[in-house]
Formats: sequence, C-alpha cells, structure tokens
Amino acid sequence: MPRLWLKVLEGKGEPLRRKMFWERLGFVAPPAGAADARILIDANGHGEYGQVHTFLRQFRERYPAWTVILVSWNPEIVELAGRNPSIDHVVFMPWDVGWIARRFFRALAPKVYVTVDQLRMPAVLRAAKALGVRTMLVSASFPDVYVESEAMKRASAFQFHRDLDRICVADEEARASFRRIGCDADRLRLTGYMKYDLEHLRTTEEDRRALRRSLGVEDGEPIWVAGSVRPGEVHAVVDAYARARRSIPNLRFLLAPRYVPDADGACQAAADHGLAWVRRTALTPGGAAAGDAVIVLDTYGELSRLYAIADVVFVGNSLVPADRYALGQNLAEPLVHGMPVVFGPHMNKWRAVTSLLKDAWPGVEAADSSELATSVVKLLQNTELRTRVQQRVAEVVARNRGAVERNFAALVELIEPS
Repeated sequence: MPRLWLKVLEGKGEPLRRKMFWERLGFVAPPAGAADARILIDANGHGEYGQVHTFLRQFRERYPAWTVILVSWNPEIVELAGRNPSIDHVVFMPWDVGWIARRFFRALAPKVYVTVDQLRMPAVLRAAKALGVRTMLVSASFPDVYVESEAMKRASAFQFHRDLDRICVADEEARASFRRIGCDADRLRLTGYMKYDLEHLRTTEEDRRALRRSLGVEDGEPIWVAGSVRPGEVHAVVDAYARARRSIPNLRFLLAPRYVPDADGACQAAADHGLAWVRRTALTPGGAAAGDAVIVLDTYGELSRLYAIADVVFVGNSLVPADRYALGQNLAEPLVHGMPVVFGPHMNKWRAVTSLLKDAWPGVEAADSSELATSVVKLLQNTELRTRVQQRVAEVVARNRGAVERNFAALVELIEPS
C-alpha cells in the first residue's frame, strides 16, 4: 500500500488529507441541529462556490434555524467554505458509489440536497432520493456539445433527471439539452445563471486602489488580467503581452494560471519570452513589483476580485481548448465587474454571450497571440470602441440580473409546498 495511505489509515499526516480520505468513503460526522432542518449544498468547483454566496445569505435570512452543509470534492473549496459564516458544516463529496453515498446521507440526514450548475454524481443523487431527501439542481448550465460527454452519458444512463424534484436551468440552451436527454418539461424552470449575479464581488473605488497597491501597480498604469490560463496556451498569451507592450510600454500584466501548481510553468513562459516576473506571494503588502514584471497569481480564490482592477481581461481555456468540448473558462466574473473582455474561439459553454459581445465588436474573439495582442491594444487605445464593448457587457449582465432570487424562490417552493 502506498506510504501516503498508510499514514492516513494510521491517523497520521496532513489533517485535510485525512478528512478527505475518510469522508470520500462516506464516514462523516453528523452536524449539530435538527435532522429535519438541514440543507446540503453541492458546490464542487470555484465557479459553483462563487454562485452560492448570495443564495446562502438569502437562505439564512429565511431559515435561520436550519443547518447549512456544504460539500465539495475540491480541497481549496473545503478550506474556503470552512471560513464562511453562512456555512455550518463542510465535508468532502463521497465517491459516486451507491453504498458509500447511502452511508454519507444517513450520517448527514439532510432534508434537501441542492447541487449547483451541473450534475456529476448520479449515484450520489440516486442515494439521496432513495432516502427521501428532496433534490434540486439550480443554475444549471448544459451546453448542447456536453450531451455527448462521458460524464453526461453516465449520468444519463442513470436517468438522473428523474431523481431531481426541480431543475432550474440557466438558459434556453440548457432547457433544450435536458429535453434532448428525455427530461419531462414540467421538471424544468428557466431561472437564469447565478454566475452573473455575484454581488459579493462588487468593489468600490477604494477597494480597487487597495488591490492595485497590493500588486505594486501605480495609478495610471493600464493593467491586463489574463484569467484561468491553461498550460497549453500560456506561451501564446505571454507572447501576446510582449507584443502589446511594443505599443503600450507601461502596460502591466497579471497572469493567473488555471491551477496554482501551474504557476511554475507561467513563470517559465515569462522567462522564455525575456520578461521579468514575480509571484503574487512574493509581493509584500505595499511592496512594488518591477514595472515590467509579469505578476503571476499563485494564490487560490483571489482572481474573481482582481478582475475589478483590470482595464482589459482575457478569459483562458479558449485559445487552446482543454478537451474536445472546448467549453472555455468563467466569462461571468470579469463581466460583472464591467470589464471589456477578449477570448479565444473555444468558448462553447458561453456561446449565447460571446455572440452578443462579437456583435458589438468582432475583435473580442482572437484566434492566436497576434490577434490577441491587437485586440488588447485597440481596446486600451480606442475610447469609443472600449465604451461600445462595455455597454454590451452591461447589457449581458442586466439580462441575468435576479437569477439568485429566481433560483431561491424555486427552492422555497420545494421546502414549503403549497
């Protein structure tokens, strides 16, 4: 047996790793509070967790006596959620195996199980339903290209939609995809995408100045933030920055890899292009990075707020897709800050939005590093163009305003049936 797991079984090693090992097997400690007043929120990734902040605040206001349990497979989310005052109990998602999931739900005994955005664990869902838990999918995205994915084929084989009491879809594409796999129309509600309704990310001018100072970026220096950049595209993005600096010499660059361990590759990419670089964690409070240094974001959970200081944003996983579904990364977070965005051609999860942005200016989509550099420079130098794109961004966000309230209203109907 690997030495790591021997340490876990012996009760040694890093506490979070031990917690993950046992809870993924369904061995979870029951939370405090009445068993008939517990809600379990499944927020697997950072995007899903970001959507539930306002949702949970509204839940707390209406149901103050309930116990809120958050579940995720992601260790970073488990740590972040453990510091969230709206959450009482945080556990790791169990393996998607029926007998493990049944042990998990018997221990936690929630009255309601809510999963956010997508359904990846059909056996877990079935176990919840079999034990009498009310079930709901909120803010559900479902790009039509994802219907044929291996994860969705497995979930569809379970006919997972039959185990959901409510399905709140983000848009018409999601509704059509659910109908395509055989979901009954009466289970579906069009409620909007909570990724655009992120009031916890709102920042003041004072907040933005403080964030810029924390990075050593001076007032008046334009800053380009490239978010969730994948290893396969990082050299192209860094090359685009090097090109853009020829036209805008004082342009600053914040490069955020998709995952923190990818920071080493991002630093190397900067060095390979002859650029100075500094890690975010190496910047002391109030300390300044060299004026031409690429700032590599090697922390977790900051990017969504740092978009607020950008003058232009590139959304990663779009120049070079991570897989054949080419879904792209989170476009909503920079949009809620009102930032003009640029992206590559691989944004299948966001086509309804990218088509609206391209109608305002086709240059928001760039096919390679040369086009990306050109688009960034034009957005920074052409005030009329920048204003036009920002107006379209504001329209996109406005169309999705109220999504939290609509999804929450559907949850209330489930808890308090008339």
